Amino acid sequence: MFGINNFKKYNMKQLLLVLILITTAVNYSYSQHNIIQDSESGSYNVGFKHETVTDYSRSFGNTYRPIELFIWYPSNEKRDPTLNYTDYLLIKDKSKNLDSLILKSIELLGISADKDIILKNYKRLKTSAIENTMIADSSYPLILFAPGGRTPGYLHSVICEYLASNGYIVVGLSALGNYENSRWPFDQTGLNLQIDDMSFAINYLKHEMSQINIDKICLASWSVGGVAQTLYAMKNSNIDMFVSLDSGIGRTYGIEMIKESPYFNYSKMDIPYLHFTGTQPEQFNVERSNELYDSIPSKNKYLKTIIPFAHQHFTSQNGLINDLISENQDKVLANAYLMMCYTTRVFVDAFLKEDTIAKTELLDLIKTE
Repeated sequence: MFGINNFKKYNMKQLLLVLILITTAVNYSYSQHNIIQDSESGSYNVGFKHETVTDYSRSFGNTYRPIELFIWYPSNEKRDPTLNYTDYLLIKDKSKNLDSLILKSIELLGISADKDIILKNYKRLKTSAIENTMIADSSYPLILFAPGGRTPGYLHSVICEYLASNGYIVVGLSALGNYENSRWPFDQTGLNLQIDDMSFAINYLKHEMSQINIDKICLASWSVGGVAQTLYAMKNSNIDMFVSLDSGIGRTYGIEMIKESPYFNYSKMDIPYLHFTGTQPEQFNVERSNELYDSIPSKNKYLKTIIPFAHQHFTSQNGLINDLISENQDKVLANAYLMMCYTTRVFVDAFLKEDTIAKTELLDLIKTE
């Protein structure tokens, strides 16, 4: 765990972010609970919008392929209310039964506790995002989050909100199969679907959001999404850096999958690269691999271990939200999640914004477990 001595002038404001999250995680005496208070994160408020756009060049069953975008961005507007965390679950269809959606999420988390307490705590969670506010007038780097297999674009909402408050436009993509309600195929077909979805999304955002600095793009991913993003970075030259939240490129299966692709080429991965991994037991024994890290020619590559985490904890819902809705919050997952958020922010500041103080701070963070 990290302490005050590890926080320099550059990040004292972020220490407040950690302290407010710890308070939130253990204090349930109020009716609403901010996951992260926007006033204690970055200097911007957080805007949010959800868009579904159509790629008319590709089929989706009997229609054309939809591309679902969850977009968080810097805003100068401050108004209430911010979104409830449950709003992300209802984003596509507000007529759905909320309790059923929450219980389904809880089941996926593997939480065994009093369902009434869990439902109550889940519904109290407030985000820092304000829907459809004006974007602050400036130019911002783009961070594109790829999904895992069969996961929604809001899967990493907390870190996305946090990064947006620090001056980034952050976009989450949903993983879609070949047609409505189809399972995302865990093979080269599925990887190519995500690669093409990313290409379409970046091109769309380039033309529709003039505030994006399209010359500054970071890819960020979890699970098999990192395999697709690695191949995208190997295929294209427009990516500036890469963040792996225990993604599949740190596992043997991911290395095997990228080697099956015609886009495979380690030499193309010469961009700054940060890979997070955990140490805790996992439900499935998926072999780890450092082959990509050892093989790529990047001069700025880093490994960071988040000791309390297993694979699932690197997502907002399975890591931080899990801790906040449980009956007995032990703060460990919440604190570790904030460490991951903070380290990611310092990393992107260092290489997308060329912040020299952040580069120095990054080295200390990587050494601190």
